[in-house]
Amino acid sequence: MGKALDGLKGVSKHTFDSETWIFTVTYYKGKLKRDEIMQAVEAAEEGFKVKNWKRVQHE
Repeated sequence: MGKALDGLKGVSKHTFDSETWIFTVTYYKGKLKRDEIMQAVEAAEEGFKVKNWKRVQHE
């Protein structure tokens, strides 16, 4: 999945926790939209569906 995000301009960092299935993405809101990230993640892994989107402010 991470390789799909590597090609998106505006993503600065991404991690995936295989135990919890939590995918964390740090991106520049002005350059990239939430739907673009979700589509890239879902397209990269057959059967994977983003169920919850939680926005966390960067410190």
